[in-house]
Amino acid sequence: MYYEHFGLKENPFHTTPDPRYLYLSRGHQEAMDHLVYGITQRKGFVMITGGVGTGKTTLLRSLLSDLDQNVKTALVINPFLTADDLLPTICDEFGIDAPESQGKKGHLDAINAFLLDSFSSGRNVVLLLDEAQNLSRDVLEQVRILSNLETDKEKLLQIVLVGQEELVHVLGMNEMRQLNERIVVRYSLDALDFEDVKAYIQHRMMVAGCKGRIPFTNGAYKALYASCRGIPRRINAVCDRSLLAAYSRNLKQIDKDLILQAAKEVTGHTPAAMPEKKASWAYVSLMAVFAAAAALGVAYGFWQGQGAANEDKLEAQTQVAAPAPPTVEAPKALEAPAPQTPKAPQAAAPEAAAPPEVPAAPDVESPAEPEPMDMVEALEPVAEPNENAEAAPPAEETPAAKTPEAPAVQPVPEVKKAPPPASEPVRTVGAWALDTETSLAKLFSLYESNPRIKALYGDEQAGIVSFRARAEVVKFFQRPFRASLKGLQDSQGGHAVVVGSFSDGFVVSDAAGNLVEVSLDDFEKRFSGGLVWLIPEKLWINRIGLGDKGPLVNWIQDVLIHGGYSLSKDGVYGPRTSKAIKSFQTDFGIRADGVAGPTTIGLMYQLAQHLPELSD
Repeated sequence: MYYEHFGLKENPFHTTPDPRYLYLSRGHQEAMDHLVYGITQRKGFVMITGGVGTGKTTLLRSLLSDLDQNVKTALVINPFLTADDLLPTICDEFGIDAPESQGKKGHLDAINAFLLDSFSSGRNVVLLLDEAQNLSRDVLEQVRILSNLETDKEKLLQIVLVGQEELVHVLGMNEMRQLNERIVVRYSLDALDFEDVKAYIQHRMMVAGCKGRIPFTNGAYKALYASCRGIPRRINAVCDRSLLAAYSRNLKQIDKDLILQAAKEVTGHTPAAMPEKKASWAYVSLMAVFAAAAALGVAYGFWQGQGAANEDKLEAQTQVAAPAPPTVEAPKALEAPAPQTPKAPQAAAPEAAAPPEVPAAPDVESPAEPEPMDMVEALEPVAEPNENAEAAPPAEETPAAKTPEAPAVQPVPEVKKAPPPASEPVRTVGAWALDTETSLAKLFSLYESNPRIKALYGDEQAGIVSFRARAEVVKFFQRPFRASLKGLQDSQGGHAVVVGSFSDGFVVSDAAGNLVEVSLDDFEKRFSGGLVWLIPEKLWINRIGLGDKGPLVNWIQDVLIHGGYSLSKDGVYGPRTSKAIKSFQTDFGIRADGVAGPTTIGLMYQLAQHLPELSD
């Protein structure tokens, strides 16, 4: 088909619910947070609703792949089960042996025994019902009865109802009020806004193998939003048809006309004009940013992946001690955890030279530094209203975290500001603001030219990590990233490729590859919060949990120890490592499940001083 024509490995717009292609818009992230909160806190019922094609099933599949081994799940996708079929189906899904001769009572007793055994073993059990708006009243009543299986303090079974908006009306009926009142965690999933539509298409194209040359024009994005109204399923159908049409005409670019023609073929009508764009803080979603084990200054040559000779030259330059750790408030989450002792920032070193074990630093006196920022405050995104979201679950009162004394640290090399080019660098935003295509191509070029990445992982495909943070936080990043800019159309720029930082700002790359110094003030005025960087797929696709061993586990433990988490390195992902990962995730706003998945590993990759050597 058109895959090779556009440099793809597979169809980026298939309609099956593949978790790899889930784009976490702000709404999808909030829906996922509600799901995880309801399950891990044993709230009994969780309900997620949304329009047709908004990504509910894909969200469920992603949830199932993210839950750890202590959660036993059963997904029921047949909404036309009868009340007599429901209990036997649940027993089959959980692998429960139930006496057929005793009817409903026998099945219910067997399920109860299974739940009690799971609870005593420290496991959680989750029943997920998709297309729940089509369940009969009798089946819904049977579901309510299942929720009665509980101890004095805990719900034994967590039930997730996922369905279209009609489910709200069904449960609002008088005869359903007993069930409706038990649902304490619920969320309504909206369609994507215009900026999210652009990010959604870019995300799927890159997951499918596109290396920075996204073929859609800005006019195509506008026509796509006007025709599909932000519904992912419609977007997939129209994009697939437009790529096929471009291939048949030997075109390399998808423009407005191709989208309009494809939309007419798919939907049967010509789309209306695009509505007024809603305000959006950023179009790339941020789950969390880890800033604890990083230093303020990072070498330009190191960020760009230049040779060891350049690193040696940089190492001979000035030295500065790492800043004292900031005062950290309790992270804002769906349910506030107990206060964690903040982890002192560790000084960055060239990744090729970083040892796996970090020796204790001798006491030295640090030179004066600017006042440290509050990391948790910096991590908090700008609040945005969500009219369709239910009120967030109440957070338990958390005592304020204490400010620890600053530990003594070892002076380490810091990079001087980049030497100016032969001509005076142009500092206007137009000199370093790049459009989507150019910025992604530049990011891929930096990634592929990094000799350390190539030595460790060869020519392996890169994975995409998307986050959101404030400018003062991203100064702790150690590898190149793309930052989204506000107030600019894509034709005027819209993105900056950041390759390094210095004490007063960032070093960005222009389209020609020249380095431009941008002050922190100038950067903050333009930065919208959206961040994208690349990670070797061999790291990105992993999900490490209890019982796992190997070099990646060793690296995870190194990063945790270097970040100040209480852990001994033994090469086994046991309960203590899982607990440290939960602390890591809680401290920096990641969903705390104790599993080192793509999000957690992606953060560690961006902030870690060295990278793991993985066998094939």
